[in-house]
Amino acid sequence: MSTLLNALKTHRQYAVFHDAPLPVSTGGEKGEGEFVVSYEGTESSEPRAWSRAYKAGVTLSVAMIALNLSYASSVSSAAVQGTMREFGVAEEVAQLGTAVFVAGFGLGAMPFAPLSEVLGRQPVYVWTLFISSLFEIGAGAARNIQTLIICRFFAGFWGATPLSNAGGSLADMYNPVDRTFYFPLFASAGFLGPVAGPLIGGFMAVNDNMGWRWCYYFTAFWGFFVFLFTLLFVPETLTHEILKQKAVAIRARTGDERWHAPHEHVELAQSFKVSFTRPFALLVREPMYLTTVYFLLFGFLEAYPVIFREVHSLSLGQLGLTFIPILVGIVLVILGGLILPPSIFWLGWTSYPHVSIWAPIMSGLPFGFAIILLFIGTYQVLIDTYEKTAASALAGLTLVRYLVSAGAVMAAGPVFRHMGPQWACTLLGIVAALLVPVAFVFYVKGSVIRGWSRYAARH
Repeated sequence: MSTLLNALKTHRQYAVFHDAPLPVSTGGEKGEGEFVVSYEGTESSEPRAWSRAYKAGVTLSVAMIALNLSYASSVSSAAVQGTMREFGVAEEVAQLGTAVFVAGFGLGAMPFAPLSEVLGRQPVYVWTLFISSLFEIGAGAARNIQTLIICRFFAGFWGATPLSNAGGSLADMYNPVDRTFYFPLFASAGFLGPVAGPLIGGFMAVNDNMGWRWCYYFTAFWGFFVFLFTLLFVPETLTHEILKQKAVAIRARTGDERWHAPHEHVELAQSFKVSFTRPFALLVREPMYLTTVYFLLFGFLEAYPVIFREVHSLSLGQLGLTFIPILVGIVLVILGGLILPPSIFWLGWTSYPHVSIWAPIMSGLPFGFAIILLFIGTYQVLIDTYEKTAASALAGLTLVRYLVSAGAVMAAGPVFRHMGPQWACTLLGIVAALLVPVAFVFYVKGSVIRGWSRYAARH
């Protein structure tokens, strides 16, 4: 870890540009009275030329952003009981704190992912994270349920960037083979966060010195720390933005205004138009398999309060501990889609008062195995397929999956109470089982399916 931190501390893109020797000729092509800059040889500012340690450090930094914001998506579930007591609202209303956050996640991805393809990844990460954290402070300080719900929606809206933009960052740095090894560093954070939210938040909510508001305050203070770290140490990875910075630095050193990056003359309005319409086009034309996986994830998590609070009478703090097997499953990671349906059936059909509580708790182990592998595999396919426009593809996916997840948050509790945990889990398990062949179809016919897309990268 110290090696990664030292690599981050010593790397400065602007320092590289200002300290490096000037290009001996044009640094690229010579146009009409202009010098067009490009990378020269194995230039250290080029993301794919960075050292493995440095790229791993940047990946972990992006994962840290994702961990904070995915944690924020579920921590409100620990605040439900306190919100109900303080504001005198029904459970369904209190649960809107989670539902509107994940809906905001989906909606926010659509503008911010293409924005990162125009203005660069780093500034979008930094300022959206900062604004999201401000709204978490607002949620913690809310004096009525309306303010809480509004703040949570905008916290989600501004916090959508890591789950859509991270794919673009990884495509900037890694070739397809290397992404296979480094992507799990990011992917684990994306699922550890939603599981850690109820675990940590549950103990804050029942602590007499903290209470439910600290679920949001802690999230905000953590977010401000990640904001400062990202601002100071996380570099830009988008190639045309790096070359633009290089051109600015050369002009400052030489006083020669003829130095320009390839994309500096592209009309900004046209770039925004193309980038902002691309996610919607991908959303309409490309299949979104991971959406159903996220529906199963949030449906599975929403079953826990019904099963362990109502059936087994655990306290809120003890309820948080029941998520630990999912955390362990995410860390262990094996086998994937074949394990997902049995894990859901396991949870449902062991959820009787006369059955040991450890039986349904341990269903989280195979569920954790499966969900993280499905996430990693699906994201890898999307990033490898779309490469430079991966952020736009992931934005469309993020919109659909989190809108569906918001519905799952609101529907899962009533469904589990009316159908019973056994039959509700059976319904989810059947959906998961129907998805099993999809992975094999993509494996066998992947090249044919990619050929149908007008946006897929051509190799």
